[in-house]
Amino acid sequence: GDALKIIQPYESTIGISSALTLAVLFQESAIDSTIGKNIGKCTYNQASSCLSGKTVMSETQKSSYLSIMSNIGLNPNTTPISCAICRDGSYGGAMGPAQFMPVTWYGIASRVSNIIGISYPSPFENLAAFTASAVLLKDNQTRCKTAFSKKNDLWSCSAAKYYGGLSLSGSTLTNSMYCRKGSSCYGYNVLKRALQFEKDIAPLNL
Repeated sequence: GDALKIIQPYESTIGISSALTLAVLFQESAIDSTIGKNIGKCTYNQASSCLSGKTVMSETQKSSYLSIMSNIGLNPNTTPISCAICRDGSYGGAMGPAQFMPVTWYGIASRVSNIIGISYPSPFENLAAFTASAVLLKDNQTRCKTAFSKKNDLWSCSAAKYYGGLSLSGSTLTNSMYCRKGSSCYGYNVLKRALQFEKDIAPLNL
């Protein structure tokens, strides 16, 4: 309910459903139904537990991360971020309740700033993080419209790209959207939750 109050005022400005935004946030960082409760337990430069000889955060992300941390006044050496995802063989480094990678955040921050009126939006603060999620989902949905037209497909596709990247396509995309064998089912799981959230929110708008 608190998360809805934060993001819903920007729903029409950004052009993405609050239900979809909340479902992604829930998938990214919820524990015991509380969005933002799981934002990671690692730090950016510590040794990765599953990538031999590597740090938690990829070298390609570090300069953006350090710039972000300087702008928002947080200590990069002590601020918690996501750990590496061993089952995927991937780096960690995602920040805050919306779990943004630094390069992605760095590229979207000015748009978030214009929407909410904050000079240096922080991925660790709810308003900025939630707004950025909606902005990224809108970008994803625009890309998804080249292949899909139905709402459920657009929502599932937008969510899948949130996790897998804007360029996600082909069987990897459809596997995530429709929960086919060998998939993370990310897009499908977000869609199911978003449709339920939509039903929950509807009476509040009467």
